[in-house]
Amino acid sequence: TGSGYSLNDILVKGRNNMNKLVEVFIRWTTHVAVLHTDVQKMYNTVKLQEEDWCLQRYLWEENLEPSKFPQEKIIKTLIYGIKSSGNQAEYALRQTALASKSEYPEANRIIQKDVYVDDCLSGANTKEKVTQLADEIQIILSRGGFTLKGFTFSGQSPLESLSGDNKSINVAGMNWYPEDDKLELDITELNFNKKHRGKKLQSLERNTIPKNLTRRLCVSKVAEIYDLVGKIPPLTAMMKCDLHDLVSRKLDWDDKIPDSLRHVWESHFEMIQNIKGIKFNRAVVPEDAISLDINTIDTGDASHHLACAAIYARFKRKSGIYSCQLIFSRSKLIPQDMSQPRVELFTATLNAHTGEIVKRS
Repeated sequence: TGSGYSLNDILVKGRNNMNKLVEVFIRWTTHVAVLHTDVQKMYNTVKLQEEDWCLQRYLWEENLEPSKFPQEKIIKTLIYGIKSSGNQAEYALRQTALASKSEYPEANRIIQKDVYVDDCLSGANTKEKVTQLADEIQIILSRGGFTLKGFTFSGQSPLESLSGDNKSINVAGMNWYPEDDKLELDITELNFNKKHRGKKLQSLERNTIPKNLTRRLCVSKVAEIYDLVGKIPPLTAMMKCDLHDLVSRKLDWDDKIPDSLRHVWESHFEMIQNIKGIKFNRAVVPEDAISLDINTIDTGDASHHLACAAIYARFKRKSGIYSCQLIFSRSKLIPQDMSQPRVELFTATLNAHTGEIVKRS
């Protein structure tokens, strides 16, 4: 603009009121039956007040002809890339739900607590209740002009329009198979090619590990493992330790790793590919649980190099024995030169924080 400022320069982002994805996801795993849906074109549904239209003017000429005078147009809704759009859209969603709080209190609670950006992950104790909640959520949001892409329910196949393979959908970065109610880490094919316009080039050599294997490539492959609630820390923690070893050797990002360590990283890359296809139960509640009250077992331990914490959900079953399933875990590298007593305190703190996240969820 003539002032030298962009629109984002003169806008404030606003306070971050977003729900924490890890808490929403943990809560989702504690329901017997669940649903998932997302809002279609959420930003484009929220309209700006007329006095703010002037901030979203743009010039348009169909054929980019320099000799023709461009038209002046206005975008009347929230648009992507504007730093306040996220908070505005979420506020609009919550205010829409709040207007129907007295009529649909449970559906309002779900929209307030179990929505992350435009994704809704929630559930109940029975399939019938989940279906009822889905109808209520749809009624509430339609009153604000919001449209849902469709619902996916546990125990049922996903809609063809929501699934690429008619078996699974992506939920919080994990693959969910709703018919079997199983989760799988979204592990991509081993590909060392560089990205071009956000996508990696596909080639016949994509599974080949480069001869010049650098620290940058090792870090990027480990970083590609998105494990939100800690399903495989025993595997990723080992990789963290080996990455730390590369740092302690003072290797720069594009330095080749020593030949003596190549077999270690080849083994890691093979393991990453073997993780694909391993499925986990979505629900930590067994079908024959006597009560849905959750007891948690919080565990933590450390070595000189690594601290780990794991929280398990325990339910008493009708047979009298207990079901115990992992609900959330994390690992952290131990800072160098830390004494053993401080290591134990460090781990106890990690354990306490991890357990608090689960209890709050």
